[in-house]
Amino acid sequence: MQASIERKWLIKSDSKILGPFTFEQIEELIKKKQITLLDEVRDMNTRWNYIRETQDLKPIVENIRTELASSDDMTKTIQTKTQQTGTHSGSHTLTITKTEELAHQEKTPAGADTVPTVVEKAEMTEDKIQDIAFTEVDNKSVETPKENVIKLNPKKQYVFESDPSVQKTIKKSNKLLYLSLLAVFILALGAIGGGYYYKINTQKKYEMYLVSQVKRYYILGLDSQIVDVFGKMTLESQNQVLPEIIPLIPKLDAAGLINGASVISDFKSDAQISESKKALLEVIGLQQALHEQNLKSANEALIRAKGFDPTSDSIKEDEAIVSYLEGQFAKSSELFLELFKKNEKGRLLYGHILSELSASEEQSNDDLSKLSSEIDRFVAVKVDYRKPLLLLSMYINKKIGKETDFNDSFKKYSETPVGLEKLFKIPYSVYGAFYNFSLTQDYFEKLKSFLAVDQKFIVDYLAKIEQGDLTTAQNLFATYQSTIPSKESKTDLQMQIMYAQKNYDGMIALEKTLTPDMKLNYASHYSLLLAKKNKGLASHELIKHVDFLKLSKNILSLWAELLLIDQKNSQESFVQMNSVLYDDFIPFQEVKGRTE
Repeated sequence: MQASIERKWLIKSDSKILGPFTFEQIEELIKKKQITLLDEVRDMNTRWNYIRETQDLKPIVENIRTELASSDDMTKTIQTKTQQTGTHSGSHTLTITKTEELAHQEKTPAGADTVPTVVEKAEMTEDKIQDIAFTEVDNKSVETPKENVIKLNPKKQYVFESDPSVQKTIKKSNKLLYLSLLAVFILALGAIGGGYYYKINTQKKYEMYLVSQVKRYYILGLDSQIVDVFGKMTLESQNQVLPEIIPLIPKLDAAGLINGASVISDFKSDAQISESKKALLEVIGLQQALHEQNLKSANEALIRAKGFDPTSDSIKEDEAIVSYLEGQFAKSSELFLELFKKNEKGRLLYGHILSELSASEEQSNDDLSKLSSEIDRFVAVKVDYRKPLLLLSMYINKKIGKETDFNDSFKKYSETPVGLEKLFKIPYSVYGAFYNFSLTQDYFEKLKSFLAVDQKFIVDYLAKIEQGDLTTAQNLFATYQSTIPSKESKTDLQMQIMYAQKNYDGMIALEKTLTPDMKLNYASHYSLLLAKKNKGLASHELIKHVDFLKLSKNILSLWAELLLIDQKNSQESFVQMNSVLYDDFIPFQEVKGRTE
């Protein structure tokens, strides 16, 4: 021990070599914490070794371990203070955790002294000490491998993990970390779930909107819009709305959107479906049978439909149509008249007059005169089915010799715009093909024998346009235009076919050829108004046509007024005030469909 006291020691700390020191000086420096147990030490005869592993310095190490074990503060701070000749000095602070100590112990052989450490044992090099003076030796003068240099972080703290306060801090930190991760996870899950919910909720709202659109268009009778919207719906939404639009199953089937036969079969086997809907399913079969001219099947379907819904006016109208096609004119006349008195629609009066004329060729003049009067009363205020009704009126008046009434009917017929019948909605459950203008063909042929050449040409020409046979109409005009007495009449007739051809530019150009004293008829004003509206002309270009049509005080005059209204809210208000009286006028329903 005495030898060790007398020996001189060099200390390598913070990459610098200090000393030489006596044993007592080293002990004092360690106690003052100016050097650490991790610093290296050697004398003239030994290699560099850690202070804690140097046998001669073991008593000091034991004392330090005893102090650490009994201390309440489990944090050990080791300061290294370097002094050299002159005024140069420096310091570092090091704190070591028990985790690192344990890591070191695993690398230290059993029985070796264990003190907190953060580095592997350095390789020792043997050096000769030639000058033992109390000076600082430059690290470069000693060949020490770089890996042996201990670089301490002055801001890093090292503690013993077994310290209860440290354990408490660790648990608290772990808990905070867990809660933070949990919060992040919940927020991420919420964001994902929220996005998914928003997407699903938005899709659901969109599907509900499409379903409501189809139902509204169905009420308004807007077939093309229904087919368009239905095609955008999911299968689930389609199945949801189909029971509400049963009469449109054939149209949807024709558009390739559903399998009509399969849908009808499924509905018929559904015990939950209502009686009225079952009746509509039978009406589909009835209409198909009528289209195929299979009156027997049509009658069978009619009987089943009436059994499910005996009070339906639509089914009663189908019964009137079937009766007419079967030649039961008295029954069809009675049914049509009953329906007309309940709901004054032009097609119902048309069916009644047709049935009466078909019932007997030998009707009295009084009976025929009554029929003519019924037509006159109706066309004075209504325009739906005006042209077919006026053609029948001309036939009746010619047959009973009422020339004045005939001329009046002929003038109204010539001035009535083409295609008016297409502007009025027929219920889906009614066989609308029955009300084709060609039904009057037989009476037109009979009427021809009473007409002059120019009258015959005009009636035939307008009938061909009404039927969509524009080529024949054009040929008739080329053949008989020389028989037309005035340029005004000729212009009126040209306007009709140009409107049917949608030659709007030609119509506007033709109007400009007229002199100020020349007057156009009702049909020309109506056609020009729609042509100019279609071409986007300014309102002042439309006013004269609107003013002319307003004189008639019917649905077309209201329609003309509506065409001058550009603002959506004003259009909606106008339609709401007037559509109650004209709930089957399709242009009004289309405006409602756009504004609602």
